[in-house]
Amino acid sequence: MKRELIIGAVVAVVLAACVVVYVVVRSAPEHRTTLLVDTSAPGSGFGAVAEAVEAVAHNTGSGDALALRRFGGECGAADNTAEVADEADEVPGAVRGLAPSGRATLLSGVLAAIDDYSGIYPFRGSQRNRIIVVSSTGVDACTTDPQEASRAIRERVAAAGLDLDIRIVGHQVPEDQRESLQQLVGDQAVAFTEDAAELTEQLDELVVPDSPDAARISVTTPPEPPAYAFTSATRLGVARGERVIAEAAGDFSLSGPAFTADGRFAFAASDAGLAVVDVEGGGSRVVPCGDCGSAAAVGGGRVAWTGPGRDLVVLDLGEPGARPAPALALPARRVTDPAFPSVLDLPPKVVTGGEGVALVASPDEPAVYGGPDFLYLVGLDGSVRDLGATDANVGLGSAALSPDGRTVAYAGTWHNGACQEATSVIEVDAATGAPRTAPIGELPEDGGSITRDLWYDDGGRLNAVYASWACSASGGDSTPVRPASHWRLDGGRWALVDAGPLLASRPLGDDARVVVAEPDEYLRVGTLYLESGGRRTAVATGVSAVAVAG
Repeated sequence: MKRELIIGAVVAVVLAACVVVYVVVRSAPEHRTTLLVDTSAPGSGFGAVAEAVEAVAHNTGSGDALALRRFGGECGAADNTAEVADEADEVPGAVRGLAPSGRATLLSGVLAAIDDYSGIYPFRGSQRNRIIVVSSTGVDACTTDPQEASRAIRERVAAAGLDLDIRIVGHQVPEDQRESLQQLVGDQAVAFTEDAAELTEQLDELVVPDSPDAARISVTTPPEPPAYAFTSATRLGVARGERVIAEAAGDFSLSGPAFTADGRFAFAASDAGLAVVDVEGGGSRVVPCGDCGSAAAVGGGRVAWTGPGRDLVVLDLGEPGARPAPALALPARRVTDPAFPSVLDLPPKVVTGGEGVALVASPDEPAVYGGPDFLYLVGLDGSVRDLGATDANVGLGSAALSPDGRTVAYAGTWHNGACQEATSVIEVDAATGAPRTAPIGELPEDGGSITRDLWYDDGGRLNAVYASWACSASGGDSTPVRPASHWRLDGGRWALVDAGPLLASRPLGDDARVVVAEPDEYLRVGTLYLESGGRRTAVATGVSAVAVAG
């Protein structure tokens, strides 16, 4: 009887062991993959990384395992890498919740990912185990020697007794940093991508097994809201939706924001130079440019301003390592009355730009209030079109160039007294220089007016923010007649769009716009709001101007 009990116990143990082995074998995936993504600051291109990771997670087969780990933080800190998802269906939500910060702790991430394979569970893949590093930088912030880092990786794999495949995908990695990645794991294990489509294709090839049963699907993420930029006295900000995603500090009291024509960069002239914000990556920089009180987009990633010696200076912000360079000399001054020599010190300035052209205003004719200005449409091909002098005795403020490049518009201002300063909008044929006056409203008797903002919309219609007032008998205090309001020129006539009061308004799509409302007494600054779906949300205060990408 005792012997029978022993035999029964042995059989039970053997059966249990068989069950365990069966469960383990059935539970072990064929392929196990860890995606190790770079979440270090500034996070250039991370939106494309998140989109590609989400897509490949949906493509992962049911018999395969996919985990997500991130790296980025401070050297030596325990949290400079962490596993954020250990199941394929958890990866999309996890990657959308990541935000770039800290330094590029690439080696810490790789070593920790290797350790993830060292335990009994999660089970290793029966056919392949792979770590795929997605990095936007070629250097580890905590290790200066990539060969030493490579040795540490090899030793960690050998110590764990692992058969482990490590691949690296460098996304938008600068050319001078690519060699470091290749030294880390070898040339054959590194690929480089520049956009979301290339990255998604590369990750699919590395993660999804080569099997007719592994059908790839395409995941389309919702498009990001359009970017817009704003300036206050001390801030250049870039926002999407209700959130400011990047900013630069400086003195922007005399400069408004603009975007390059390709939408990659927002910029504004500051006291220290040209402040530039990378819209996708979020980083900012200042380009020394001397006394560049104004700058304009002139196609692609290029901006232009006037430099010393009456040169037009051009810089391509999208070209790594590019420096400002004089493109061509502007026409000589046409001074007829040197009675005001101080005016001769006023430099010409770029007031707006278009595809391959810049509109330059030059105070060639000395006057007490800085005007009139002579207008030149300067092409980057070296052409110069003289558009004549502005109809004004005050220096040029607002100006715009139509999307087709055929028409220039500006607000001509005449100063008649302490309170009596009036503006009129004037359009000029860019080919002939022929002007056409388009007054917005009747000027009150003994009053004044101002055109606060001027722009063409995508449909080629001219828009303006206009205000008027009546002066007191003493010429001091004024009484508003028309609050700062939005007008649109359509069919040769101005129509009221928004009675305000406001300082600026730009559309962000069919049902959204950004508006600077609640202006101060002097129409200098207001509160920036996002309006969408009948709802208004404050984004920033003390805002003087706004621009929209595209």
